[in-house]
Amino acid sequence: MDIEAKSINPLMGITVGSTVLGNDFKPSVLINPITRMITQKEIEMGMSGKSQYVYTDSLNEGTIGFSGAYGPSGIAKFTSAVAVSVSNATASEYKSIKVSYNISMISGIEYIDFDNLTVEDVLNSLSAGPKNLSLKVLEKFIAARDCSGSSIEKDELMKEWVKSLQNFISSYGDGLVVGAIWGGMGSVSTEMTSKKTEDSWKYGETAEFSYSGIGSSVSIAQTYNGSQKDQSSEVEVSCKALASGGCVESQVNSWFDVVANKSFAEISGISLLDKAPMQSSVSPPPKIPDFLKPEKNAEITEKLDTIKKLGDSEDFALASGYEEAKKTNPNLTFEEFKSTVRDKNNIDGLNELASKVQENSLDVLAEVSISRRNKNLSLQGVRTISLDSSSDYAVLGAWIANWSDIFPWMSMGYMNEISDAEVAEYILKIRCMMQDLSTLNTIYNTFNACNIKLDFCHLNSASQVADSFKIAQGVLSDNVESDDAVEIAFNSLSDEAKKIYTAWNEIGFLRNAELGLGLLIGDQSVSSEIIDVKPIPYPEVTYKAAYCSYGNNNPTAFSSFIKMLPFIDTNGDIYAFGPSLMLLRKALPEKMIFTKGGEMAMKLTADKDTGILTNDSVKLIPIPYSAAKGIQWRGQGQGRSLASSQSLQDQFAALEKELGNLNICTLSSDSWSKDWTYTVPYTLRKISTTYIGTVEKINSIFG
Repeated sequence: MDIEAKSINPLMGITVGSTVLGNDFKPSVLINPITRMITQKEIEMGMSGKSQYVYTDSLNEGTIGFSGAYGPSGIAKFTSAVAVSVSNATASEYKSIKVSYNISMISGIEYIDFDNLTVEDVLNSLSAGPKNLSLKVLEKFIAARDCSGSSIEKDELMKEWVKSLQNFISSYGDGLVVGAIWGGMGSVSTEMTSKKTEDSWKYGETAEFSYSGIGSSVSIAQTYNGSQKDQSSEVEVSCKALASGGCVESQVNSWFDVVANKSFAEISGISLLDKAPMQSSVSPPPKIPDFLKPEKNAEITEKLDTIKKLGDSEDFALASGYEEAKKTNPNLTFEEFKSTVRDKNNIDGLNELASKVQENSLDVLAEVSISRRNKNLSLQGVRTISLDSSSDYAVLGAWIANWSDIFPWMSMGYMNEISDAEVAEYILKIRCMMQDLSTLNTIYNTFNACNIKLDFCHLNSASQVADSFKIAQGVLSDNVESDDAVEIAFNSLSDEAKKIYTAWNEIGFLRNAELGLGLLIGDQSVSSEIIDVKPIPYPEVTYKAAYCSYGNNNPTAFSSFIKMLPFIDTNGDIYAFGPSLMLLRKALPEKMIFTKGGEMAMKLTADKDTGILTNDSVKLIPIPYSAAKGIQWRGQGQGRSLASSQSLQDQFAALEKELGNLNICTLSSDSWSKDWTYTVPYTLRKISTTYIGTVEKINSIFG
């Protein structure tokens, strides 16, 4: 079967020499072969999509993983880090499980060979536009540096230099792609759809939940129904394959053939990641022209000769940094700015937001007045786009260097402070709402499958509410670039869904119930042993209580016990439903009773101080995904939250480590010796770079 002519690669079109402003990349400005290629064969695998029975860091986010963040300032890096793939959480039908098995095949790394280049060589390798503008910045730099007139005259010349620098940045960005990982990426997707509504509820009885590491292999049956023995003939399977980079097409086609045109029973036992292409099948890296030092240009040599030694360029870095600082503080004076640039960096905004994410306490619906200061930031993340079939390779990762680290006369001051994180927080609210809508779609479709009459509560149709959450997720995905994306998505909800989402958001901590709610009364919980069944007046099932070692905070203790899901009606009343397709009615130290009779169901109170649901001595405790790590777990998930996103936590930790050790402002002049001359070659490992990519950073080239 031919692979669809689509790409799942967010770096499509980027190459060494591409310019970048924010997350906006433009074509290469290099006209000479000043790069080298080294072979680097690796394979990375993972899963994305939606499953209630398997946890990986990417599963139930529905995204291809993305590493790193680029931005010249602290807030730009922070905003970029949290924005990656915001719009791609999976919105699937309640009777469908869609999982993509993704593979990245790394062939080689291309990089600018700075060790064998000087500033003059790089200038002579640029196309005419950036070359001419960079020389204009150089002319203004020398004029201001060598000015022997009054301070007023020097200030005017400095302003002219700043203006020329800003003109260059607006035309050719603030950074250059100086290295790229080449290879290909492919994806084989399986979508399994049940014809039976009740198949959406197998909760807490025989279903097995798997907490898997990145690249761990689990069976197709595990992702669909927790490896239950009934491989139903009423499950339809559809498959498709996507690729970016022709070098992987034949391998992905062979991979696809493992599951194509087969029944669920035939493929249920297959662990598809085990069938992925091996490293031996990775293609050699793309061929590039041999490295060639560019010819000298007499005019450029003459202009560079006027630099002599660089001298002290700190004043230039301060001048450009001051212009950046004024964008967020228009009343800031230059002297005030200058007096604080060496102060320890303030990252309170980062730490506060990281805490909100960890605690799942983001208030998605809180009124905000947001002005996207970084309009170049794209929130679209991974999108399927047309694939150029003539391209055998794709860029899977890129290293970016600031122009100021390539040309010292483009001295910059980069603001690292994150005291205000409103843009990043709004982006995270979008991500949080995306996960909320997916979770609520799962909960209300699952409740609908219980076939419980709704005359006991303030809700007309659980099915229609579930559909409303699913539709709103699509609306949010389509509007992530809008400053009012959350409002647009919320307004698309039905009246009933709006009331439920408002209550859900206000409670907040129910997002932690990724594996449901564990019941506790004293030290007793719900075992799987049924001790009584009553058919009238409403069907009821009584489960035996058993000792649970939860203590103060040991959610792993609920592994073998029956779990429940929360259910909120439009009045804000909270119930819990669980095994036997029933609502929790009563919990006693010796037994727990579940009923189809809604008017007899237990109402619960949300205790925001302790983060649990209560009714007198009964406690329902949210269980995070991490509780299932490394142990056998029975049950299924309601959906993930931001708090369980390891990739996001890693981004926070990396930024805290990077920015926490910096001053409020980083001056590029600190990286250049006053004795620097243009004839001295670069040192590759001393060039500061930022990495972004769909594969993990490789440290064999850049430091």
